[in-house]
Amino acid sequence: MNTTESHANYPERTTIESDPAYDYAEDQEVDEAWVEEVDAPEDDERVVPIDETEEFREADEEI
Repeated sequence: MNTTESHANYPERTTIESDPAYDYAEDQEVDEAWVEEVDAPEDDERVVPIDETEEFREADEEI
């Protein structure tokens, strides 16, 4: 690629699908609603166990 020009010299794209910025996700409709699953570890899977007796947050200071 010649980098001495002010703009990069890209080859012409014959179809929109050849454009790397083309978003294929907009082509097809989705039949099912997106459900995001929370992948939180169970208590027995935690690397660092949580001690429920400790209070991790300090009381808020009044200004």
